[in-house]
Amino acid sequence: MKVISIFLIIAGIFIGLYMGLWWALVGGVLLIIEQIRAEQVQVLQVAYGVFRIFFAGLIGYLSAILVVFPGMALYDKSNRVKERNICRTGANKI
Repeated sequence: MKVISIFLIIAGIFIGLYMGLWWALVGGVLLIIEQIRAEQVQVLQVAYGVFRIFFAGLIGYLSAILVVFPGMALYDKSNRVKERNICRTGANKI
């Protein structure tokens, strides 16, 4: 259970970095550059690129939180189960 929770936490960090940096920030810049080079500029695509750049941090944070929080909850649950089992067996008594 701890392995799965640690995997979720690490995966959440990488998903947040990917969504925030690559998809939103770099993707938004590339979308704007692509529209500037086009013969006909589509204003909606430029606005979408600006929107992605503007909210890149929020997009990265939220996408990371959606995966990291369940991993943290699972990790905490596995620690609580372990503590409860120690108390039941009396292993912490001298």
